[in-house]
Amino acid sequence: MSTFTARSLKDIYGDVAQSQIDPYRLDRIKGRNKVIAGDAASGRLSSGVASADLNQYDTASNAGEAAIRAGVLPSEALGTLQDTRHEFLSNEAEKEYQRSLSLASLFGNYTKPSSLSETFQGIGAGSSLLGNVATAYRAFK
Repeated sequence: MSTFTARSLKDIYGDVAQSQIDPYRLDRIKGRNKVIAGDAASGRLSSGVASADLNQYDTASNAGEAAIRAGVLPSEALGTLQDTRHEFLSNEAEKEYQRSLSLASLFGNYTKPSSLSETFQGIGAGSSLLGNVATAYRAFK
């Protein structure tokens, strides 16, 4: 039986975010280096045009990260939350089953007749049988 471990939404979203954003950032760094190399090759690296190109590229990168956080992450985090919920419900169902089993055992022991009660029932059945034999004997007499 697994145990339920509580994690905050911030932790869950943060872990999923890093797993998606880290590869995105690496790809964007390669693209930024290409922009810098292109500006250097054309002689515009020290001009305002190069700064505008890099600002535009960085703005697009930040927008891409925001889109990842806003779009992809909630669905993945929801899956993680559902897995955690199912684990919790499974543990609770096991606990409820064990409680029901204990209660059934307790009721079974409570309603079981005592040996004294069984003895009196046997005596009553025996006297009833003896009465039936006596009635049958008188009928054939």
